[in-house]
Amino acid sequence: MSEDTKLEDARNEVLRKIGRNVLNLQKMEGMLKLLNTHANISGNVDDLESVSRKQSESVSRHTMGRLVQAFVRSVYLHQTDLNIESESDSKPSISFSFTIEGDADLATEREKALLSIVEERNRLIHTDLLQFRPNSLRCCMDMGERLDEQNKRILPEYEMLQSVLQTFREGRAKLTEYIQSDAFAEELATPKDG
Repeated sequence: MSEDTKLEDARNEVLRKIGRNVLNLQKMEGMLKLLNTHANISGNVDDLESVSRKQSESVSRHTMGRLVQAFVRSVYLHQTDLNIESESDSKPSISFSFTIEGDADLATEREKALLSIVEERNRLIHTDLLQFRPNSLRCCMDMGERLDEQNKRILPEYEMLQSVLQTFREGRAKLTEYIQSDAFAEELATPKDG
């Protein structure tokens, strides 16, 4: 195999790996945006759509690091954080929260792990790609190895976020099903003692 063919093959492979890693990182950012937008929302019935839209617009401008911090702060709770605030508004209101309960160490662990992925992303985008020399066989081979190692660090966090998002979607679907059920209508119609 000629040196030109080796270089072309190595360059194509490293470009494929760059694409794989960037795609996975962007999907993680998208999952964080979705969870930050929809995991905790509340407001009066008339304003809920507006509140949701504003939340989505705000989240869309956040950096990945800020998305991680907001995600951990809003989703990972430990028992002492559980308190529900009520507003004294005469209009009917709705509140939806998706949380993962655990001790304080869980939230710290998740934040540390996800922020390490933010560092991986920033290093790839802002340093490694700028230093990449596609006409050097040695540089292509080294970069390919670094990208494979990076992918091994990205995948567990990617899969964890996918799992959280799947659980969120399943919970939201069950809630929607319950709200549309006769049992929910009966619950609303039955006066509570107390």
